[in-house]
Amino acid sequence: MKYSNKISFLLIAIWLLSSACSEEWLEPEPLSFYAPENVFVDESGLESLLITMRKDLRWEYDGPNGGLVSELVTTDIAIASPRNNRSPRELDVQLTPATDGNYRMLDYFINAYEYIRNANVLIARIDAPDWSSEDKRNEVLAEALFHRSYWYYRLVHQYGDVPFIGNEIQEAKVDFFSHSRKTILAKLIEDMQFAVQHLPEAAVPGAITVYAGHYLLAKIYLADSQFAAAVQSATEVIN
Repeated sequence: MKYSNKISFLLIAIWLLSSACSEEWLEPEPLSFYAPENVFVDESGLESLLITMRKDLRWEYDGPNGGLVSELVTTDIAIASPRNNRSPRELDVQLTPATDGNYRMLDYFINAYEYIRNANVLIARIDAPDWSSEDKRNEVLAEALFHRSYWYYRLVHQYGDVPFIGNEIQEAKVDFFSHSRKTILAKLIEDMQFAVQHLPEAAVPGAITVYAGHYLLAKIYLADSQFAAAVQSATEVIN
């Protein structure tokens, strides 16, 4: 009996070893793939990307070492509370692109382009779904244009001339070059003029309304020295 048990165990071990060496046994069998090609193909897929962009926008205001906080600690309005060498004290030394610490200005550059990438994915794939209506398509596109315009508006005020990426990048690219701040502002005005025509008057919490659109458009007009247009857009918000 003991001998037969040993034989059984030996046969099982041989079978396990032989199956473990099979290449087919190592091949993954995922239940699904989360990729643009099979997610951003319908209304719900693109709307899920809008939710991501709304989350990205919250980082600016209440995220860890968020963008606005990073700006305030460089002024006389606020000071970084942590008492350690990673918080900025000597701005000319600590706030450089190579800074290794809290409130790194390079982080803002990297984060903004990550958020712009999300907007570009949606904008590039806006006609992939079979939309329930043209109005719905334009509303989703308008919000994506708002998010992209917001981050470029912030970038040109942080850094001046920066690369403008207006399309989805699907492969490695190393030949970026800067566009002038003036040229980028003109493109943002064009995009936001479309956006305010299609953004809704009311929306769920966190989503963008037409009044948020007019507010951003007014700020872009001011940056471009179009003061009369800025007054008109701001009046839409006030009224």
